[in-house]
Amino acid sequence: VQAPPLLLCFLLCFLLLCSALLPPLARLETVSGVAGAAAVVVVVSAMSSGRGGGHVLTPATLVGGLDLEYSIHTVPLAQRDDVLAVVSMLSKEEAKDLKVVATCQRAREDLVTVGEQVEREKDRLLLVFTSWAKALCASLDKDGHWCDYIDPCSGLLMVHKESQAVYDEVAALSVLRGYKCSNAGCCKVVLHPNWGSFIYPATFLTTAPHDVLLRHIGAIEAKDHVKG
Repeated sequence: VQAPPLLLCFLLCFLLLCSALLPPLARLETVSGVAGAAAVVVVVSAMSSGRGGGHVLTPATLVGGLDLEYSIHTVPLAQRDDVLAVVSMLSKEEAKDLKVVATCQRAREDLVTVGEQVEREKDRLLLVFTSWAKALCASLDKDGHWCDYIDPCSGLLMVHKESQAVYDEVAALSVLRGYKCSNAGCCKVVLHPNWGSFIYPATFLTTAPHDVLLRHIGAIEAKDHVKG
C-alpha cells in the first residue's frame, strides 16, 4: 500500500528540518521502499563529531616506563580548521598526511587545585613530555618527516615558531577521545575516564606515515632520560 503523497511530503520536510540540527556531515539519502513508497534515511558520519572513532589510528596506549598515554589520530573535521591554522607552514598536500598524537600523563596531584606542590608537579610533567617529544622529533626529523609539538603552557608550536596560532588541548581531547570537560573557575579542564582531573594533556604533530610513527615511538620508549 502506497503512503499518501501528502504524508510523504510532510515526512520529508520533517527529516530535512531534523538534519539541519545534525553535525556537518549529516546528509539525506532517498532509497526505494516496498511497493514504490519512498523511505528517507539520515546518514551521519562518525567523524562529524570527532567521537565516532573514524579518525583513530591507534587507541590510547601507555608508553613503557612512563605514566604517559598516547593515541594517534588523523585530523577530524571538527578540529580541522583549528589544526590547519596551527600548521599553516604546511602545504595542503602535506597537511593531508598530518597525524595528531594526543598524549595524557597521569599526574600525582590534582591539577585543578593550586599550590606549590601542584606547580612543581606541572613542571615535572612538562619536563617528561618535552623530553619525550624532543626525542621523538629528533628521530622523525632524521628520517625526513615533518614534526612538531605543542608547548602545553602557551599552546604554541615549539619547533616551527613562526606560527602564532594557539592549539586548545582541552577542546582537542574532547574531540579526539570524547573526554568530558568541566569548569574550574574561569577555566575549562578535561577529565580522563580513569584519572579524572589528575591529567596533563599535550600534543605532538607529524606527517610521518602511521607505521613509521609507531616504530619511532617504540624506539624511544625505554630511554631513561625521559623519566620524571
